[in-house]
Parts: sequence; structure tokens; C-alpha cells
Amino acid sequence: MERRKRFDDVVNPRSRFMCLGGRWLRALHAAAALRADRQCWFYDLRSAPIDYRAAHAWQLQLRRERAGAARQATAWTPALSDVFILLTHRPVYTLGTRATEAHLKFDTAQPPCQWVRTERGGHVTYHGPGQLVGYPILDLRRHRCDLRWYVRTLEEVLLQTLAHFGVRASRMPAHSGVWVDDAYKVAAIGVSATRWITCHGFALNVERQSVPPFARVVPCGLDSLRIGCLHDFVPRPEDAPLDAVRQVLAERFADVFQLQLVPYHQQPTSEGGREEAGVRTASRTAV
Repeated sequence: MERRKRFDDVVNPRSRFMCLGGRWLRALHAAAALRADRQCWFYDLRSAPIDYRAAHAWQLQLRRERAGAARQATAWTPALSDVFILLTHRPVYTLGTRATEAHLKFDTAQPPCQWVRTERGGHVTYHGPGQLVGYPILDLRRHRCDLRWYVRTLEEVLLQTLAHFGVRASRMPAHSGVWVDDAYKVAAIGVSATRWITCHGFALNVERQSVPPFARVVPCGLDSLRIGCLHDFVPRPEDAPLDAVRQVLAERFADVFQLQLVPYHQQPTSEGGREEAGVRTASRTAV
């Protein structure tokens, strides 16, 4: 049973019935998957803030391609690599599946910035300058098919990132995300998954400019919630610039998930596709 369980971790269970009954074919595919599944394509989009709708459409496209490949996999089909997108958004409020317009403290006909309904879990949050947003598109069969474990592991990435800059943060048992002094939420998490392929992710407030916009919503559905940022809790904010935090965050993500980040240089277009930036990558069906 243990041998079968390990095999299921890296191979689509449906593909077992397409292996011509040969154990050596299954072993060959499993070995190839194990070699590839530690690589993660890393899109570090730091040149300018990204429109939320474009990034959202791009995420869904990446997930569809991986979910489709998982469904159609055969013994000869290599798995598509995991993806990690790290960016900053233009100002936007996003509503998860548990949010309603009652959580918005502004006139939706004249909003202060864009607001978007999404299929991620959770309530309302804000994304904008001074914040780092991470979108892992992971095949959890390579890791662990457990969304609770996945959320806690994302929290661990954030906890270790904050600890690097001398900020002691913690979890809250009843809520996802990361908190300082058991009072200030500095990072939010909201995810979704299809066929164990993840989408959406986390947001870490780094600079103080990322905090005031939360006053226009009921963040995370909690009226009394206080929002903070990394720079609120370090002696010298200049010792934790956004780019330095970005680098540490990527390193901790790779360490905690035991992945090798492979840099790619593309960004989403307004239609949700991809726009190459000097680096030729694999075809659309492989990204």
C-alpha cells in the first residue's frame, strides 16, 4: 500500500490504467516525474505593478493547462512544471467566495479603485503598491493533497520571511494568514484548487502605503481587524526594502516547498495571455 501511495503522489491515478500493465513503464514515468517535479517556473514581475484582471486570467490559464494535462496524462506524458508568480498589483479590492458588497465601505458605482469578484476562498482584501503578492500554481499531488496543509505551509513561508527581518509573527488558530503581536494582520491567504492544482495565494504587506486602503473595506470579514505591515515592526524600514523582501520571500518559498525556482521573464497581457520579455519559453501548452 505504501508503494502505491508514493506512486499516486506523482502520477495521475487515471494514468495507471493506461500503462499497458507494465510495471517498468510506471516506474519509468514515476522516475521522470520525480526528476521534474522539483522544478518550479518563477515569474518575478518586478518592473511595474500588474493589473489584477490580467494576472487573474493568466493564473486560470496556467491552472487549466495543468488540470487538463493531469486528466489526459499517459505513461509517456511528462508533468507540467509548478509555477510561482511574484508581483505587485495596481490598486484593487478582491472579493472571495465568502464576501458580499456589505463588506465594502464605498459606493460601488464610484469606487476608489478597481474591485473584482473572484473564486478564491475568503472575504475581502486589498492589493496594491507596497505589497508583495504570490501566486503559486502547484500540483499538490507532488507535495501533499491537503488544502489545510497547503495553507499552513504558505503561512510558514511568510513566517520565515518575517523572521529573517527580525519580526516575530504567528498564526491564529481560527483564521488563515500571519499576525504580529497577535493583533496586527500583516499577510493574508486565499486559495482555490481544481484537480489538486492550486490558484491564487498570499499577500504580504511590506510598506506602510499598503495599509490605509484597508480602511475602506471589512478586511477578511472581521470588523475589528487591525492591519499592519512589515515596516511597522522593524527599527529601520530602509533595512527591509521591497526588493530585499522579495528575494527572501522567493528563497523561503523554494526552501519550504523544496522546489528549485527556474526564472522566467514574461508578464500577462490585458487579455490574460503572456507577453515575452526577451526570453523564449516553452509553448503555450507547456506553461
